[in-house]
Amino acid sequence: MPAGDGALAICRRVAARAIAGSLPDPTGGATHFHDALALPGWALGRPAAAEIGGLCFYRAEDLG
Repeated sequence: MPAGDGALAICRRVAARAIAGSLPDPTGGATHFHDALALPGWALGRPAAAEIGGLCFYRAEDLG
């Protein structure tokens, strides 16, 4: 990629913020997800931490 690639520079800044933990987590710490139109067996009776863009997100501690 070209040294002056502005999109690459933005991606690197966002990645650095994510790694540093300075970005908010809209999934609430989710470790698992599925399409909202499907309900896999592992999700039955489990509370979703968030639903975003047609995906349901779950935290590992809520799956146990």
